Amino acid sequence: MRTWSVLVAVMVLAISTSLVLAQEAPKGKGSGVRGKVTKIDGANITVQPAARGDATPEAKTFATDDKTSVTAETREGAKKAVADIKVGDTIQARLSEDGKTATAIVINPTFAGGKGGKGGGGGGKQ
Repeated sequence: MRTWSVLVAVMVLAISTSLVLAQEAPKGKGSGVRGKVTKIDGANITVQPAARGDATPEAKTFATDDKTSVTAETREGAKKAVADIKVGDTIQARLSEDGKTATAIVINPTFAGGKGGKGGGGGGKQ
């Protein structure tokens, strides 16, 4: 029973992340990046995407501005500010068409083995 509860919770979080980003960015425009924040320099954020197989993707640096929407992956989908993002956070960002500026960012500790725990489930014994 607990396994099903965890599975349903993970699925709900994954779907809600997709919905938040879909609402914030125009369809068919821009690109995205997700991974761990490795550097913050003023309004610029550098993210290291997770390795896939033997390949380690290049780190991606993008700017933020006063139009960048930031939310945290919580039950409430809490609104946050760019200033709430810290080095070490795992995030998902929707980027502008030119890939230089974030239009929407979700601080999401439930994927890529982030703060949610090993594999992202969070809580309980592992």
